[in-house]
Amino acid sequence: MTHTYEESLISDLHKDAYGFRPNSQYWTDWSFMTAAERQQEWDHLLEKAREEDDRRESQELRSYELWCVDITELMAQHNISEARAIIWDMQNYVSDINDLSLYCYKRGLTWSTEMEIEKLIKGVR
Repeated sequence: MTHTYEESLISDLHKDAYGFRPNSQYWTDWSFMTAAERQQEWDHLLEKAREEDDRRESQELRSYELWCVDITELMAQHNISEARAIIWDMQNYVSDINDLSLYCYKRGLTWSTEMEIEKLIKGVR
């Protein structure tokens, strides 16, 4: 049987799957595994990491959709521009409207969305 696991990457893969690096007990268990058991663990971690990626992607999409609804409602209710609506929304989430990263974090928005927001509100703040 050909093994595809890479021991030097197991810590990174574990972190991708579970959000934290393996503890000393994990490494002890790993050291006693056969190559076939290590491959099985590797495959399990790959599956968990894929599930986590899917979950995170779904959550990011949902957060973006909710954010779009909120901004659209602010625009309609107050007859304001998209940039102004974003700034008003920011004021509800962060004390410093210059802290765009914190705002996006609290709203669950991605870095790419943050860059788009940055362009939209440039000069309006």
